[in-house]
Amino acid sequence: MINFEYVISGMTMGMSDMYNKVEVLEPYADTFNEKVTHIDNKYSKTFLNKIINYCKVNNVKLSVSSWDEEVYHYLQSQDHVTMLGQFPELSLFTERADDGRHPHRKHYQYFVNEIVKTL
Repeated sequence: MINFEYVISGMTMGMSDMYNKVEVLEPYADTFNEKVTHIDNKYSKTFLNKIINYCKVNNVKLSVSSWDEEVYHYLQSQDHVTMLGQFPELSLFTERADDGRHPHRKHYQYFVNEIVKTL
């Protein structure tokens, strides 16, 4: 089905049935997923490279991390960045945010404590 990990504004405007009716969504699922993958692979890396290059040119120390494993590994492969610890796996704690899906405060506190150790 469709990957709604990312919000792509404009693509879903005026299409509220797509959220509720599988038969309406199904013909568009591949297109949405392809666009999400394309955006993630091309534009995110371009944006990250702009930040990295700006900091390099201006002699700014850049410390980075990511909750996303692919992005984290990409950042590790870049020169002129200082890697911080990666955001913890969701499975580290059983507690979740109020929506029941997102990380709990414990995840964020753990992440901050790990960063403090490296600074």
